[in-house]
Amino acid sequence: MGLLGKWKWRFINEQGALWRKVIAEIHGSSGGFDTMGGGSSNNSTWSSIVGSCNRIEHLGVPLNNLMVRKIYRGTQTLFWKDNWLNNLGPLKECFPRLFALERFKDCLVADRWVLQQGVWQGKWDWNRQPSGRADGDLTKLVTDLNGFTLDEAQDDRWEWTLTSSRKFTVASLCHAIQLKMNLNDASVPPFTWNSWSSWRSGQFINCSFGLAWCLGVPS
Repeated sequence: MGLLGKWKWRFINEQGALWRKVIAEIHGSSGGFDTMGGGSSNNSTWSSIVGSCNRIEHLGVPLNNLMVRKIYRGTQTLFWKDNWLNNLGPLKECFPRLFALERFKDCLVADRWVLQQGVWQGKWDWNRQPSGRADGDLTKLVTDLNGFTLDEAQDDRWEWTLTSSRKFTVASLCHAIQLKMNLNDASVPPFTWNSWSSWRSGQFINCSFGLAWCLGVPS
């Protein structure tokens, strides 16, 4: 299960990879990871991978929260749709009334949080000015953003919170799963890989190239 969790890490990191383009073409831009049911209902290899990631969440291992978006330039992260601010979840879900008023739904962090006259502040573009509850939501959002700054010297990136290197490792995820399943007792043998699952998840990337040709996905 930990090995299958690595595919989520690869999916969110390898933005320009051909296999990822194929998956996004079939399962949507989020790869199906935003569906509680585990992706599409078919029995494809990728749906099984998504389902495994959801099962990791159900075990009590917060896989989504362990993959944290670190913002620097803010030019590679969607303001409303990515999970980047204090691990609150996508802002469109935290502030749906504001998202409904947003003129450009796919705006970037750098589009909406700017340095003006030495002060970091919101640069909003609404279909109409927020009022009532939406105005209260805007006040809350600005409070959450208070103290947040951008750094043009580095690219945005994902970080894995279970390792000092901030890079994903299968071992660290398996250890977290073992702890949740109370398998950290010395008398219990460590996890062994399910050879069929490992082989199957490794094969879909080869199939992706054939699918890419059929779908006409640009390389």
